[in-house]
Amino acid sequence: TATPSPGGGLFAVESSGNLLFGGAGSTAVTAVTAGSAAHCAAVVLDHGRHHTLSKLHRLEHLVHSARGEASVDVLQLAEDVVRRLHGVRITSCKSGKDRTAMAVTAEQAHLLAYAHGVGIADAEALADRMRREGVRLHNAKKNTGRSLYAFSRLQRRWLPQQFAPPEGTYARGVLT
Repeated sequence: TATPSPGGGLFAVESSGNLLFGGAGSTAVTAVTAGSAAHCAAVVLDHGRHHTLSKLHRLEHLVHSARGEASVDVLQLAEDVVRRLHGVRITSCKSGKDRTAMAVTAEQAHLLAYAHGVGIADAEALADRMRREGVRLHNAKKNTGRSLYAFSRLQRRWLPQQFAPPEGTYARGVLT
């Protein structure tokens, strides 16, 4: 029986009295045998190591080629790489409400689509619904007294589509 340790580190497999050890991303397993080596089960767990390294290299390339410009691809890829590495990251703009709300709901929609099989169009519709009815809009109300995100029409037009608030949920002049 394979038992991953918390955080995906070492695992152990008991097979016919033999104990096998390996690490997350291992391409080989060390066997500590109490009996014949012929009875040891060979276990190889990769945990997507190659895929994660590939994404990390792609992220590095995107960061270097962005030339100081904001890139949705950089944000989404960084989110994915940190998640795969069991890391911690924080998404926040200066006030922690408007752009943060757009980024957090975009990430939630991305996760629904790519990790849970929700169709892209459905995930985008859910992001709009979260932005219209979800806790991020309640956060804006608690901070400003209005259930609106602080974006002007011009600001909204320049936001990447994944970060654009739905019509009727934003207004110019909302105090931050």
